Amino acid sequence: MANTSEAERDPLVTLVSADSSAFLLLYDIYYEKIFYHCLTGLHSKQITEDMTSVVFVQAARNIRRFRGRTRTDFVNWLSAIATDQINRSLKDKEFAELVSKIAVDTALTPDAGHKDKLRAKILAAFDSADKNISRIFLYSAIAAVILIAIGILLRPAKTPIQQIATPQQQKKTVTPPSPIIEIKSYQEIPKSRLEIIEQLADEDNIPELLKILKEGDSTARLLAAKFLAELTDSNIADILKLGGLPSPVSDINTAQPAVGGVVKNQELEPIKDAEVKVLVNFSNNTETSNNKLLGVFKTDANGIWRCGNFPKNAAGASITAAHPNYVPMEIYQQAAIEQLKNFSFETILERGVTVIGRTVDRQQNPLQATIIRGPFESGSENSQICDADGWFRFDNVMPGVEVFTAQYAGAKPQVLPVEIKADMPPVIFTLEAGSTIRGRVVDINDSPIENTSVKVSSWQGVNSLNFETKTDANGYFEWLDAPEDEVLFDIQKNGYMSVRKFAMKSEDDDYVITLLLPFVINGNVTSSEADKPVETFKITPGYYFDNVNISWQESISSTFSGNTYELTITEPIDFQLKLQADGFEPAESPIFSPDQDIFSYDFVLDPIKTQP
Repeated sequence: MANTSEAERDPLVTLVSADSSAFLLLYDIYYEKIFYHCLTGLHSKQITEDMTSVVFVQAARNIRRFRGRTRTDFVNWLSAIATDQINRSLKDKEFAELVSKIAVDTALTPDAGHKDKLRAKILAAFDSADKNISRIFLYSAIAAVILIAIGILLRPAKTPIQQIATPQQQKKTVTPPSPIIEIKSYQEIPKSRLEIIEQLADEDNIPELLKILKEGDSTARLLAAKFLAELTDSNIADILKLGGLPSPVSDINTAQPAVGGVVKNQELEPIKDAEVKVLVNFSNNTETSNNKLLGVFKTDANGIWRCGNFPKNAAGASITAAHPNYVPMEIYQQAAIEQLKNFSFETILERGVTVIGRTVDRQQNPLQATIIRGPFESGSENSQICDADGWFRFDNVMPGVEVFTAQYAGAKPQVLPVEIKADMPPVIFTLEAGSTIRGRVVDINDSPIENTSVKVSSWQGVNSLNFETKTDANGYFEWLDAPEDEVLFDIQKNGYMSVRKFAMKSEDDDYVITLLLPFVINGNVTSSEADKPVETFKITPGYYFDNVNISWQESISSTFSGNTYELTITEPIDFQLKLQADGFEPAESPIFSPDQDIFSYDFVLDPIKTQP
């Protein structure tokens, strides 16, 4: 394999092993890609975030061993680390069983807060790599000095050809002392797997690379597959299949030739470096669709993205694309399989409008307020802090009506619906002094409840207002920069029934909120076939927060053994129970209302029928 020329070197990748800023910039670029890579194997968002952290921290610690020249080399290196870590984790049988029972949430997106928090760990890991290198240089220098000194001490006397001996010297023969321990001048540092495989690739040693592909560990096999694909000008999917490497999606058992599409702008010009997320559906029934994330793919200079491992048994696919210079897509596009096969599927991204604005007080003094774009709580991409002159800016805003919320300590918040259009004037927020809302949280005996969460649920029909506090030892709370009109709050405390959408406004007397004890639902769990008893089972509550759709609370699932259960319900809204047991079909209870007097339900489970 020919060496990459200097002209082909990526300048950012060239700096990455020595400059932490370059590493962090590549981290920002590829965080989401590695997150989705881990998600395909681990399914759970929490586990995926933890694994993504491990991957980038390990990469930062070992960055001096990275020998790549391009961004593709860098992301392949990260993917190899991720695959190795995932496979190590899945060797634990209990962990693997847990992961297999978790369905991939197709709506999952990386948490910007987790990404920001991880930066400090990555920087510390990068710095520790610097220290390790410094230690190596220091120890090497010390060792060199010692070796030179020992060499001088142990240097043999010159031969007669080199030196004429005096008569006294000829009479006495001096034998140099033998060293007690043989000291070698250097010790070769063993090469990493990547360095060994890179050397084989540089030597065009295809037989050895094939041997690693079939006999090496998972990371080495992936690296070997990458270089074999380059050396033989082959599709890497075919090389992976040759090596018997597992597919990232469990349902993808037979792959067909590459599929793809094209991403364009409104002028039908191709968009380079757009990220295309592909969800595969294995069922034609939209009500029981089984979507799984296939991957995230980047477009080339012609706007074309391609996927070389699309499953033959797929019934359909959903596509979404994103690019920092265009408006993000809000929903997935349904793609026909035939369109994907002939690369005729098109995704059009629109350029948005740049919205600028300013926040001031009544005296026109600038305020460094927080501006939230949209009607919901948002991540960092939809939230900005005004600069010292009170100005803010949002790029690529979709034309139409958008909601913006301004908040500043000591001032009343303000919500403005804004018509977004080209050449629009600046959006101006004028904030006034804040109002106060006070209250007290007690139990049924009028005793104060400390450390209760009091959080804004909605205000003026939007959920973008950000306020949360805790009650003090006397059960009191207050909000000093509240609006004048009515705000809805959620009040929650472990061990008590939650209160949802409790209305409060300023200038009223102190509110008193009474929390009730939660209620309990119980029942029996039996098998429909007496010879196949239920040994253990898991119950998950699900709540109808919006009165229409159920939200299953997987994080608070409870596991029981035997044939009875008892579960605490803390939400004053309609709910259901979902029961799962190994070897049995899952079952759901009817919908319960908190207004009922009796909470009891018995489950009868049907064993899963095995194919004859």
